[in-house]
Amino acid sequence: MRSRPNDIHPATRTFQALRIFVNDELGELVNALHAAERVIKPGGRLVVVSFHSLEDRIVKTFLVDRSGTRGGSRHAPEVDRPASTFHTLTKRPITADDDEVARNPRARSAKLRAAERSDAPARAGMPSEFVARLAVDRRCSWRALKMRLLNILVIAALILAASFVYKIKFDLDSPGRARR
Repeated sequence: MRSRPNDIHPATRTFQALRIFVNDELGELVNALHAAERVIKPGGRLVVVSFHSLEDRIVKTFLVDRSGTRGGSRHAPEVDRPASTFHTLTKRPITADDDEVARNPRARSAKLRAAERSDAPARAGMPSEFVARLAVDRRCSWRALKMRLLNILVIAALILAASFVYKIKFDLDSPGRARR
């Protein structure tokens, strides 16, 4: 079932996609980031731990957008940007070292990003506008992302159906073993 000894089980990503879609985890993350911007007082700190690339991309985009650290083009006219509401504290995400991963294998994908709230007022706008900009920045739409997750759900259902028809049991405790 697995191509390499330390690969994760094939069903892991499928069930992760199911969980993300059903719980609307990405939408909740965007709402939480915007709520944090409104609630945190100047000098307060926002620390976010993400466990997969979709979450990390949203957090990174939010912090770059709110910290105003993007460089403009020297060929384009200067754009008047709103005041930055956060100052990033971590230039790159902080990840677990080898010792931490050895003690806690789930930490291998965790990324920590931190920012400090500035005196600037929270920006107006709905989180859905941020999601729309995020989708444009990544050259895909939120609807397309949901359709991809839905396709993964269908594939997961087919895998489960096939496992019942062919009486395949997945042994999640021992790596790479599927038996009839």
